[in-house]
Amino acid sequence: MTDKYSLDLAFSSTTLQGFDADPSILAVGYGWTKSVSGGDWKEDGQKTQAVQPGAIFYFTLYDCQPAAYSDGPPSVTSFEINFKTGSGNLPTPFVDQMGNPIIENPIRVTGAFPFNTEFQGSTGCNVKGFPCLVPPLPPTSNDFYTVNPNIEDPIEYECQVKFTVQLTDGTSKTFKVDPRMIVGGPG
Repeated sequence: MTDKYSLDLAFSSTTLQGFDADPSILAVGYGWTKSVSGGDWKEDGQKTQAVQPGAIFYFTLYDCQPAAYSDGPPSVTSFEINFKTGSGNLPTPFVDQMGNPIIENPIRVTGAFPFNTEFQGSTGCNVKGFPCLVPPLPPTSNDFYTVNPNIEDPIEYECQVKFTVQLTDGTSKTFKVDPRMIVGGPG
């Protein structure tokens, strides 16, 4: 069975205001999870994540304190993965459905992302929230990315993941995290 990895990103689209702060305090956290050979998902912290070539890879967003859902959920309007390091001919660790390296960097996915309306747990961030899987671009029938199976020597990828949330009051908030992964590394 194929190994699976997820970068779980937990954020709060609305939080209480700080004692003397305006606007609201907004933050994002992340954590890695993995399922080896079809086993249960297990958290793997925030360390540099070793990812095996050919693995399935998810980006999962968890809104853990959404705006009043009577007005509808906030929507993610953009999601961007910017790889700062990597190999010159492999600027990203992913391949498309045809097995060709995805060379667009940054990878930008835009549009309204559907959040599941049922609270679910994030193993990577140790929270419960409304989850959303970020689909690959170009659009495919999959909700996951495939890690390049042809990477033989370990390549470290430092990246910045940035996403923007359109709140129900019409304002937008942008969140960023800077995870690292090594494709083909020990792990």
